[in-house]
Amino acid sequence: MAGFRQAKSVARLLSGGLAALFSAHVGLAQDVRPLPVAVAEILVVDETAITELYPGIAQSRRESRLGFEAGGRVAEVSVDVGDRVEEDDILATLDLRSLNAQIEAAEASLAEAEASLRLAQATAGRQGELVDRGVSSRQSLDEVRANLAVAEGRVAAANARLEELRVRRDLSSLIAPYAGVVTERYLDEGTIAAPGSPVLSIVEADAVEIRVGVPLARIDELTPDETYDFIVSGETVRARLRASTGVLERATQTVSAVFDVVSGDVTPGAIARLSLHAEVDGEGAWVPITALSEERRGLWNVLALTNPSGGAYQLEARVVDVVYTEAERAYVRGAVASGDLIVASGRARVVEGVRVTPAEPAEATSLAQSDDP
Repeated sequence: MAGFRQAKSVARLLSGGLAALFSAHVGLAQDVRPLPVAVAEILVVDETAITELYPGIAQSRRESRLGFEAGGRVAEVSVDVGDRVEEDDILATLDLRSLNAQIEAAEASLAEAEASLRLAQATAGRQGELVDRGVSSRQSLDEVRANLAVAEGRVAAANARLEELRVRRDLSSLIAPYAGVVTERYLDEGTIAAPGSPVLSIVEADAVEIRVGVPLARIDELTPDETYDFIVSGETVRARLRASTGVLERATQTVSAVFDVVSGDVTPGAIARLSLHAEVDGEGAWVPITALSEERRGLWNVLALTNPSGGAYQLEARVVDVVYTEAERAYVRGAVASGDLIVASGRARVVEGVRVTPAEPAEATSLAQSDDP
C-alpha cells in the first residue's frame, strides 16, 4: 500500500512537470516575433528596355614579324621589347663587309664595261666613215656594230648586278614599316639569321580594333561608319564599325564585325563588350538577383509576403520564369502581380511558411522599378 502511494506521488510530480513544460513551450511560441526581412515591391510593366553585351577581343590593327630577306650575321639590334618605334626607324642591321666588297667589285666591273662600250662606239663611228669613203667593207662595219651591241649588253648586265647588290644592302637593314611597339626580340648580335627568319615582332601602337561575334538576328542593326559603345574594364569606350564579314560562323553562330576604336584607352588583348539596346515585349517585373531561388527542372521561385488573416505576414513560394538577367537584377514573369512584396535578400535564412515582417521596402522597391541598365 505504501508502494502504491509512493508511485502515485511520483506520477503526480511527473504530470505536473510535463504540464509546466508544455505551458512554458506554448508561452515561448507565443512570444516569438516575426522575422524582419528586406523586401522588394513588384511592379509589372508591359515591356522593358535591356542592354545586351557581346564580348570581343581588342587587338592591334597590324602586327608584323620582321626578318632579313637574304640572311647573314646580325651586326646590331638597336631596339628591345617594349621600345616604341617610328615609321622608317632602323631596327637591326646585318654585317655588310662582304656585301660592300661585292658592291665595289660590281662598280669596277661596270666601269670596265662602260670603257669597253666607249671604245666600241668610237670604233663603230670610224668604221662607218671608212665605209662611206669606200675604203672598208660592209662586213667589217657589221662586225664592229655587233661588238658595240655586246658592249652595250655588258654595261646593262653590270648595271643590273650593281643594282641587285645595292638592293640587298638596303634590305640588310630592318626598317619599321609603321609606328608601333616592339613585342618580341628573337635574335641578338652575332647570330646567323636564316633568310626570312623573324628577328623582331612589332604591333601598331595607335590603331586598335575590336572583333566581335554578333548574332545573325542583330547584325543588320549595325551600320558601317556609325560609332557604338563598348565596355572595357568597367569603362565605356567608343568604336566605329568598319565592316562585317556577313558570314555565319558555325561554331559560334555569329557574324564577325570589326570596329576601330575612336575614343578611350583600350589595351590590345583586353576583353571589350559591345553594348546594344533592345526591347523585351510582354509583361514582366524586375526583381533583385538575390530574391531568386532555383527549383527543379530549371524553374525559379520568389518568396512572396502574404497575410490572408490580416495578421503577420507569412512566406509563400511563387514560381517565375527568368527572361533576362543582369549583374544585380533579373526580369521575370510568373505568379506575381504589381504591389506584391517579395523577400529581396537573405533567402538562406527563411523558408516558405515562416512569419516575417518587412524591413526595408523602399530600397528594394527602387531597384525593382528601375528600367535603366
